[in-house]
Amino acid sequence: MRGFCGYYCIVANIKVTEELQDAHNRLEFLPHINTFDSYKPHVTIAYIKKNPVTRKLIIDDLKRKLVGKKLKALKINYGYKK
Repeated sequence: MRGFCGYYCIVANIKVTEELQDAHNRLEFLPHINTFDSYKPHVTIAYIKKNPVTRKLIIDDLKRKLVGKKLKALKINYGYKK
């Protein structure tokens, strides 16, 4: 890809739960640079070629399948070890 101007970023916003906020608060103790004013959990799902029809189809499908659903983390991945 030569940049992202020809693409849409499909993002799912996540409701902040007590457990998620607690995890975020604990991670803030690690050395880091905070570039955002507030905590807004989200998941980047995909980058797609800029096509409004395709974008709408994907978002509508994801909304039908995921809005209001609870998803449980199965494990935590701290990075790949060779």
